[in-house]
Amino acid sequence: MAQVFLESRARDIPEIARYGVTSAGLWAHDGQKSSSEARVIMRDRGYSLEGHRARVLTQAVVDRAAAIVCMTRSHEKILRKNFTNLPNICISFAEFGGDIADPCAGDLEVYGKIADEIEQKLSSIVEFLRKELNDH
Repeated sequence: MAQVFLESRARDIPEIARYGVTSAGLWAHDGQKSSSEARVIMRDRGYSLEGHRARVLTQAVVDRAAAIVCMTRSHEKILRKNFTNLPNICISFAEFGGDIADPCAGDLEVYGKIADEIEQKLSSIVEFLRKELNDH
């Protein structure tokens, strides 16, 4: 969900759009579809996750990244411990008002609340990325 929201907001921000946005997870199952709950929530908001497939975060993905935004502070710590050559911009949602919980196994209400949290915090993250990526 975060990837789709960020792509939508960053589309008209050259400092971010020139890099593109991708999603990868520490414990993702390569090729797995988004949950039906996530697809419903995003469809109801005018977005589609139908083509989205999960991808594991690898060193190769990290090596190509201009910035990494982690969903939680603990994800960021794990990333810093297990990967090298991290980009200068490696942050978590926690720095912008709190971690984003994994809604996995939650119902539509849980997914909706998580989507709301992501959207609320993205404005600050987008502005941060715009400034930081412009300086690089």
